[in-house]
Amino acid sequence: MHYRLGLCKSVAHPSRMSVEVQLYTGGTMEKFRVETAISPASGLIYAELYYPDDTATPIATTEPVYTGHQQAETDVINMFKKIISTTVNNQP
Repeated sequence: MHYRLGLCKSVAHPSRMSVEVQLYTGGTMEKFRVETAISPASGLIYAELYYPDDTATPIATTEPVYTGHQQAETDVINMFKKIISTTVNNQP
């Protein structure tokens, strides 16, 4: 099976970033949404993962450990890439 990752960026607000992640698996496409925001308590950035992409409640949230939106976004995208790589390498 072939996997491909696509990204479509959009910024909703200066303190919040949103990116659409499209995961193509064979003939289907799954859409996820990653949003980053600033934690009021720490001032650090955290990321939220939404699936399906139009849902209101995240399926996963990171700890607020990032110093920038781009850093949080890149880390989440790298998690997707690692999962895809592991899945592809473990197929017969």
